[in-house]
Amino acid sequence: MKLIHIFKVPTMLVREDKTAIRVGGPHCIRECGVTGEIWVALKGSIACHPAETPDRVEATHGNHDSKSLKRAKERVCCSAKALKQRMAQLEALGYNSPPPEGFAIWRLKPSDYNPDALDGMCGGRLYETKPSPPMTSLDHDCNCWSAQDQDACLVMVNGKTDEIVQVDVPHPVSNCQMDMKITGPAIATAPDGAVWCALLGANGCLVRVDPSTKERTLYEISTENIDWIKKQRIIHLAFHTIKSTWFAWRPTKDDPYKRIVIEEMHCMFVISSNLVDDEALNMLTVYGFWGDDWVEPLWYRCIPLPTQDCSCHRIAVVDEGLRPDEHSVVVTCLHSSKLFQVKIQNLLGSGSSTLLSVKELCVADTV
Repeated sequence: MKLIHIFKVPTMLVREDKTAIRVGGPHCIRECGVTGEIWVALKGSIACHPAETPDRVEATHGNHDSKSLKRAKERVCCSAKALKQRMAQLEALGYNSPPPEGFAIWRLKPSDYNPDALDGMCGGRLYETKPSPPMTSLDHDCNCWSAQDQDACLVMVNGKTDEIVQVDVPHPVSNCQMDMKITGPAIATAPDGAVWCALLGANGCLVRVDPSTKERTLYEISTENIDWIKKQRIIHLAFHTIKSTWFAWRPTKDDPYKRIVIEEMHCMFVISSNLVDDEALNMLTVYGFWGDDWVEPLWYRCIPLPTQDCSCHRIAVVDEGLRPDEHSVVVTCLHSSKLFQVKIQNLLGSGSSTLLSVKELCVADTV
């Protein structure tokens, strides 16, 4: 492995009215496979808890009913007070990284990098967002999409025109406290070009943005038939095409196992975390899509992580250079400093359930 570049991100954003604000440090980076440009979410050290959005704090005067939310807010990443103390400790060591005043996405062509650029953008461009961009994803047209974990909208930066668009998405009514409407943190582009985003403030909800029509579809994932699941707080997701593998399956516990061969199957892996809600289960869920598309989940299987209260955080598919039956998923556990890994082949077959989903279509705007 060779280190090719070290980039220092911009720290100040100058608006059109010439006012300047301090923006956060890097939290997520994505590389465009077409242009080679990188897009960096400048989120910084800010408390990111769905119960701490400005509207919710104002409406409840800082008093929240849920004990599980209160406990989770004491974690360092969710506590403004704790973060302020940590930043003071870093400053005493010579590392000045104060909490941000604003937020942005930085776009850079690596060959243009210039840390001494007079405009302060280090050879790239800055696009201001609402609070605050935890993760980004690039669609097939090289547009950059970002969740905003203190706002109800997604933000999209047009890769050709530089236009910044706030994109409304549908939020659930049936199973979400409406004053916890945020997007993300998870956002990812499916192989068909659609952008999917988690709704962490809701209970098991995702939004899909159609790559052609830009219609936004809400997926409310019902697990009412599984009594050991109290809440799903979806924090990250990944897509994968399973090819040329097999799994063992039996219709009932009294039947013998059969070897089922899979030529191709489209799947989405989702993790739920207790990072922001102590009642949420740390859990991996695999969804299988209907047919050859990436639109309609047909079945799912839920796997609780062996270490609970671990604040699982990210998920990745490990498949490069491996046989299909050796592909796996890896889940990081933030609080317990552990990794959970399982072969994808072992997630299929017995234990799967037919999906009960409720969908609500949001009328598309021009994006």
